[in-house]
Parts: sequence; structure tokens; C-alpha cells
Amino acid sequence: MKNYKKEILIEFNELEAQLRNVSLKVNSLQQKMISLIQENDRLNLENKQLLKLNKEEKKNSSNSLKNLDELYAAGFHICREQYGEHREPDEQCIFCLELLDNIKKNN
Repeated sequence: MKNYKKEILIEFNELEAQLRNVSLKVNSLQQKMISLIQENDRLNLENKQLLKLNKEEKKNSSNSLKNLDELYAAGFHICREQYGEHREPDEQCIFCLELLDNIKKNN
């Protein structure tokens, strides 16, 4: 009978360890989920701003240079390679600057 009790205790301890592992995994997934939700919120806001700027640009196609200047000044790429992607603060993009320069030369 003692072996039976010992086996039950061993199984209980193993189950307890498994529950701890599951709890750790759940906590880890929860932190990842929180991070993803925050990133999603940030991207949704950025997307709304880009859509608003894009809508304004379509309304004022005659002011395309001004709009592109504003997008670039707001921290977004305007070049074909990375259009709409957010630039890091003080980051310069040679492709965006070349595009602006070419448009200014043609106007």
C-alpha cells in the first residue's frame, strides 16, 4: 500500500510541475499577445494617418509636391522602394530626396 501512496505522490508532483510549466507558457504567451496588441494599435493609427494623407493627396493632385513634402516631413517614405513606411527620426532617404528633387525640377 505504501508504494501506491508513493506513486500517487510522485504523479501529483509531476502534475504540479507540468502545471507550473503550463502557467509559465501561458504567461509568456500573454506577454507576447499584449505586445502584438500594442503593435497592432500603433500600426492601425499609422495606417489611419496614411489613409488620411493619401485621401488629401488625391483631392489635391495639383499640389502633389506639397503633399509629398508633407508626407516626408511627417516621417514617411515617399519613394517607390519603401512608400508609406515610417522613417526613423532624422533618417534621410536618398530615394525620397531624389524623387522630390526630380519633381521640383519638372515643375
